[in-house]
Amino acid sequence: MKNRILIVYYSLTGVSGKVAGVLKEKTGADIYEVKTERTYNMDMWKAWDEAQAETASGKLPELKGQLPDLNGYDVVLLGGPVWGWTISNPMLAYIRQTDFAGKVVSAYWTFYDHDEKYEKDVEKECVGAVVKKGLSLTNSDMAKEDVLTEKLAAWIDSLNIL
Repeated sequence: MKNRILIVYYSLTGVSGKVAGVLKEKTGADIYEVKTERTYNMDMWKAWDEAQAETASGKLPELKGQLPDLNGYDVVLLGGPVWGWTISNPMLAYIRQTDFAGKVVSAYWTFYDHDEKYEKDVEKECVGAVVKKGLSLTNSDMAKEDVLTEKLAAWIDSLNIL
């Protein structure tokens, strides 16, 4: 039986969304974009300052729309940018509102320089899921179409979900 796959991503600048689109083509997965009620600054450093202020206040952003029902899915691929070495606030808000029990979960993340906490935080936050190794994508990976395509293909193969 073929796994039903859902890609859930957040993309402030379109970079993580580009990856989601390529993954959709390669896997035939359904796709859901996480959107926030508030608008973050398009400058990554200013967005990071805004995110730090949110975190300090203990409030993650409100999400727009109804979250997807995971009952029809076996696999959830999470995607988004790294903010402050870890999961962006919008993706963290999504993850904390979602029941991943019994699902296979893996993540990809796009980043400029540091991603040290991302994968461990995905494992910690996706309670009840079988979390598989994720994929880190640097800005230079994203700039070269052939490198991106190769990395995504190898990651999908390693997950053994198709």
